[in-house]
Amino acid sequence: MNKIGLKNEWILSCIDTGETLPVTIPTDNYSAWLSAGRIPDPFHGLNEEEVQWLADKEWLFTRDFNLTEEFTQLPSVILNCDSLDTFAEIRLNGKHVANTENMFARSSFEVKNFLKTGRNNLSIRFYPAQVRAEMAASRYPFFVPYSAGNNKVPYMNHVRKVQCHAGWDWGICLLVSGIYGDVYLEGTSFLRIEYITTRQFHSRGACLLQVNIEAESVKEGGTEVVIKLNDITMRQDAEIIRGRNTITCNLSVDNPELWWPAGHGAQHLYDLTVTVDDREWKERIGLRRLDIINSAEDGRKGAPLVFRINRRDIFCKGANFIPIDAMPGRMHGETYRDLLESAVEANMNMLRVWGGGQYERDIFYNLCDEMGIMVWQDFMFSCSLYPANEEFLANVEKEVSHQVRRLMNHPSLVLWCGNNEVIQALDWYEESRKDKDRYRKDYYALNELLRKTVCGADPDRGFWPASPSKGPGIPDPENLDPAFGDTHYWEVWFKRVPFETYYRIKPRFVSEFGFQSFPSFECVKTYADEGQRDLLSPVMKFHQRHPEGNEKILEMMERYFETPSGLEDTIWLAQVQQGLAIRTAVEYFRSLRPYCMGTLYWQLNDLWPVCSWSSIEYGGKWKLLHYFARRFYEEAILTARKTGDAFELFLVSDRAQSGFYEITLEILSFDNRLLFIQNHSLYMEGPGVNNFTRFDPKNLEAGMNDCFMLLTLNDGRKRTENTFFFNEYKRALIKKPVITAHTEEEQGEIDVFLSTDAPAFFVTLNFPGIRGEFTDNVFTLLPQRSRAVRFIPKQPLDEADRPLKIEIRHL
Repeated sequence: MNKIGLKNEWILSCIDTGETLPVTIPTDNYSAWLSAGRIPDPFHGLNEEEVQWLADKEWLFTRDFNLTEEFTQLPSVILNCDSLDTFAEIRLNGKHVANTENMFARSSFEVKNFLKTGRNNLSIRFYPAQVRAEMAASRYPFFVPYSAGNNKVPYMNHVRKVQCHAGWDWGICLLVSGIYGDVYLEGTSFLRIEYITTRQFHSRGACLLQVNIEAESVKEGGTEVVIKLNDITMRQDAEIIRGRNTITCNLSVDNPELWWPAGHGAQHLYDLTVTVDDREWKERIGLRRLDIINSAEDGRKGAPLVFRINRRDIFCKGANFIPIDAMPGRMHGETYRDLLESAVEANMNMLRVWGGGQYERDIFYNLCDEMGIMVWQDFMFSCSLYPANEEFLANVEKEVSHQVRRLMNHPSLVLWCGNNEVIQALDWYEESRKDKDRYRKDYYALNELLRKTVCGADPDRGFWPASPSKGPGIPDPENLDPAFGDTHYWEVWFKRVPFETYYRIKPRFVSEFGFQSFPSFECVKTYADEGQRDLLSPVMKFHQRHPEGNEKILEMMERYFETPSGLEDTIWLAQVQQGLAIRTAVEYFRSLRPYCMGTLYWQLNDLWPVCSWSSIEYGGKWKLLHYFARRFYEEAILTARKTGDAFELFLVSDRAQSGFYEITLEILSFDNRLLFIQNHSLYMEGPGVNNFTRFDPKNLEAGMNDCFMLLTLNDGRKRTENTFFFNEYKRALIKKPVITAHTEEEQGEIDVFLSTDAPAFFVTLNFPGIRGEFTDNVFTLLPQRSRAVRFIPKQPLDEADRPLKIEIRHL
């Protein structure tokens, strides 16, 4: 065996205290100490402040392992560590091997001369990141502004570590240290494979697959390369030189089965196996053509951002993705699967891996390949300015070169993006505003390094300079404009303006926008003890990281709704309000198709229990926004937009095929009288938008506060509804309904049958304490139109769940 895994049987020690624990890689100091009961749960109450001491200590991971004489006699042995977070010293048998300072770069070192036959010892010592950050900042010739509004720890922009480890306006501050990914020894008497990357060249009915093998050899010699793609096999002789080798092989695939984004076709994956000498490498890849359209259009201002897959323009529907847990040792595969399945359940086809987090683990990209989720991949720079001296750039180049080669074979990955909001940050800080040329020079030096490194390794995807950005090569890049490229639109949240303000912009692609809500009451109970379950309590305010967050939520609520009574109703209404905010934006942006071709709201998930912009709270429970998202991201939707006193009605469809759409427009009184009905049968040739009618409620006999609009769409595959009020909800003269419900269990799932004596709005179902999702939720329920909804638990029901108790809330 020439590869020896080293993930098990480690000892973690706190050097300052002398305490030790047995651990298994991957893990971090916080996860390990929490699992052993050595610290209180950082997520509970105010405990975050009680556990900051861990970040100030040095930590030592050690393990022993045995080697045979045969292995130690191999001409070359390397030690590979996929990710060391962050400042580490590696020793073998007490001897210094190397220091590392970038958690995003793979660390690989020749260690043959450090090894011996029999028992060996490997130790990895971690030093406090904040100390090294301060040292780096002090050495830099001038101050580099960092995101002090987000980071509780200064100068994190000087270190290559997850930026939100230092806190964010939705995130806890835990400066973890740990070992992630794989750790192993690999020996060879000839060569080892470093990377295998692929390129695709598509023509009608065929694909030429280029396979590039990067190998390191200890000697010269000839060998055979064997490449298998499913049942296609090719063989090629290769002459190997000592040192780094690149071997290129080409396979022709006739009539390839293509990979498509979710909602547009199947996600076919091929098994690729590469054998060089006695080394074998396997990966699943998808064949698909990718074109990114960003050129200016004749006669129109601006430039689009369009993802064209297999010659089809895809409207991108999705959200932003942040790390799934603040403690990396708890980033489990089942959590990734649950989150990504939830994204697909909500009809998403794209996630943006945000630049203040991390390059995700392999399982994330593998699942995106399988599920058809396109990945917009930021590089890990966000909201701060960054150094650009020789040392920092060399460190970044190593990181980017590795990550691009590691990830570029995934068909789901469709864009490399330079950063999150760093170009905007040039105008955020007093220092950069006063001396913009100095900071601008560093910004473009770093950005150019990213571009060159990406295009050198992966020339086919291209490089998007930043988010937001006009696009590569477009003049005046700092003067952002929604008519160009991608846009971050935060006016509604930050300026506390009505949801209808979204109608004032006409963007090409909106890659960030959002509105906050509170997590569910069940989630609140995990971090707030009974005496703290009040919005003004220290714990509740501690779990709201935006300085004006609760105030903004409640002020907007006062604009649209009557004041709720009690925490549970306030939480519920805040989640309804969040859903309405994002529904307003997404349905409008979709109605601009093909001018606008993407919406990614902020954000999909949380990394701890907190009040935030997410649609899935920590622990995996859907907020009500996620049920809204499943509707507003449907393949075909009906929507209404108020223009003046009237409402414009739109049919929006992403369906590639032509077909008929049956539409019913109803105006109903709050005592359930039908005031108006109109039917439309529309035919659309492929995807597009049809502004099919205009409705003026002033023509009704009833007042606008006495009735509502119900739109029903039957597209031949599914029946969907959308409800609109003519004024603010607090002005509507709603009757109090009596809702009846009964439940039936069938094969571990629960059917809920509902009826009402008066129209009921935002009807929300919940089984407290039982993880799972409903097939529909937050809907309109009408008399004589009973509804059946199924609840699908995440775990099998047991006796503790019975008798079943269902909660029902409505406006």
